[in-house]
Amino acid sequence: MLSEASGATDSDRCYKAMAHHADAADETLQENLLGDDRAGTGDEVSAETTKVELKALLKMSAPLMVQLSSQYAIIIVNQYFIGHLGPAPLAAAAIGNTVSRSLLP
Repeated sequence: MLSEASGATDSDRCYKAMAHHADAADETLQENLLGDDRAGTGDEVSAETTKVELKALLKMSAPLMVQLSSQYAIIIVNQYFIGHLGPAPLAAAAIGNTVSRSLLP
């Protein structure tokens, strides 16, 4: 469907809007965490900057650390309970856990 004012289709306008948002996202991803442009210049980084960067990094990565720790805890408890059934069920469960961890990240 053509727009009478601009002569552009709706899909053209959508494509331009998506391209603009992708460019903005690329610029955001290219920035350093604190916006410090000294990377690679050999300048010393202060202890305060390191502390702030580490705090921000831990804040962002904490949910992932909890999730991964929980997954491994479930596997350990699973192996513990299955181990009481005997060596064959324990081996089968270990292989199943290994396969499921490699196929389902």
